[in-house]
Amino acid sequence: MKCVAGAAATLLAVAGCSGVRQLPAGPAVGLGAGATTQILTDWSLLIDGGESHDASRLAVRASEHYFASAGIVVLTPPDAGQQLSASSLAVALGVPVFVTGTDADAEVVTELERLDTHTVLVMGDALVPELSEDRPFLRAVEAPTSIEGLQVVINQEITESIPVPPGTQVLALAGLQPPFEQLLVLGADAQSSASADASVTESASPDSGLSELAGLPPYQPTVRVSGAVVLTDGDLSQVPAIGTARAAGASVVVVPETGLNATPATIAEFSALEPTSVLGLGDVGEQDTFGYWSAVAATGAQVPGGGQEILSEKLYVGLRGTPNAPELGGLGQQDVAATMSRLTALANTYQSSGQITVPSAQLLTTIASPSAGTSGDYSSASSVESLLPFVQAAADAGVSVQLSFQPRRATFLSQVLQYEELLEFPNVGVTLEPTWRVKPGGVPGVEAGSVSAAEINEVEVWLTQFGLERSLPPKFLVVQAPTSSSVTEPEALASSGPQVEVVIEIDGVGAVTPDPTQVVDPLAPPIVTAASVWAAGTSTGWGEHWAWLQPSTPIAPTELLGLDPVPVMITYR
Repeated sequence: MKCVAGAAATLLAVAGCSGVRQLPAGPAVGLGAGATTQILTDWSLLIDGGESHDASRLAVRASEHYFASAGIVVLTPPDAGQQLSASSLAVALGVPVFVTGTDADAEVVTELERLDTHTVLVMGDALVPELSEDRPFLRAVEAPTSIEGLQVVINQEITESIPVPPGTQVLALAGLQPPFEQLLVLGADAQSSASADASVTESASPDSGLSELAGLPPYQPTVRVSGAVVLTDGDLSQVPAIGTARAAGASVVVVPETGLNATPATIAEFSALEPTSVLGLGDVGEQDTFGYWSAVAATGAQVPGGGQEILSEKLYVGLRGTPNAPELGGLGQQDVAATMSRLTALANTYQSSGQITVPSAQLLTTIASPSAGTSGDYSSASSVESLLPFVQAAADAGVSVQLSFQPRRATFLSQVLQYEELLEFPNVGVTLEPTWRVKPGGVPGVEAGSVSAAEINEVEVWLTQFGLERSLPPKFLVVQAPTSSSVTEPEALASSGPQVEVVIEIDGVGAVTPDPTQVVDPLAPPIVTAASVWAAGTSTGWGEHWAWLQPSTPIAPTELLGLDPVPVMITYR
């Protein structure tokens, strides 16, 4: 233990600054809780930026988040090995751990005063800061270097010391299990057990001087929180903060570089903990979306192709139509089970793309009708009950589904709202067909429809809120745009959050694959190729992601995969 020079901070429990005052072994305070825990936020808190790489400040933030009070705390110097051992000792005691001897000592003092700390267990040469003048001295207790001595000082069993390879400290802390009787020691030279340590100590003297050690005051065990989880990128500066979190009862999940929501195994690990609150440390998300993405991960629900991100390295390939209606497309040309197999086989033909190929279905949900019908909007609607078996089978088979809407005189949102039950499935999104949206009084089949960007945005906003409220993975909002007039003011199309991915679908009708053996007549009209249709559509700048609707004679996969940008979705009629 060292003394902190200067007026702002001095060693406590010392005689002047000449050394540590030797304290008696008996307690200086009455029996109380070692610490009391809390959860600062209802669901999520992300600590990122520069603060996420400052061990001392991170430990303070973790304490603020998880502890309401702590009569006893552990202090450690900045040394990496001492931080690890101090953190594992804090987990055993159920109290916070702080790093001293840095430029954040003033913040540590503020936190000690908030916690109403009276006793500090000092690891190595950790500095013990002075509290405000109206506060009593901290009682400083030195932590012995031997396991046997530690057991006497903390009045708790430590069965072994575990060597931890450098760089794996966070994983080691995450792996500690109750009753927390292990001391983690950095490096390969740690003693393997308390008995080995005791044999060395006992050779020095009959009682090894243990009776002269100052001990911690008796205290009631900390009642640890349940359901709290820390998501960490594993940065070593987080070791004391993770020790504090684990001391409070939190579990720890180390997020790989691929990210929480893109990694199926990490999603499963996180959701299995049944988290009720989450603290993020480091590069595990963005401030404005961390709460949403962690809530999605907590559900454990995954989208077709794995993970919870729908566009990350994925290519969707599928058919269009509706069950039991072979005249409307490929989805209705066989029973549901056979449809799922056909979709999977179709997606597999694009495996050379280097992406994860996902089978998909553009499911005609409301269909433009030549008659007004009972609703008077010239659009016939499939019931939720009739579509539910298909959607359920698709979910089981890992097939992505987009409910497609041809509203005629109705608004898109009024029709989408009728299918909330189906949209609760993680694999179900929406396709809007503007050419089938006629104005009031418009006659279907006589005039081509169009829609304002504002009406499409209404659907996007509703889907966003729908996903937020239910912690659903992101959904597709596919907008068919066969002509430049399909959407008025298309530059206003917007996505308000990660809950919805807007995709513009270009109709490849009329596109053909040129015959390389045929002599081109210079006087003939230019051949309409997939590349020319694609270039004309994507040049509008309507969106960031694009889909391709195959013409009656489909364009070959190799040709479509050569388009720039590559489609994220390819649908066969």
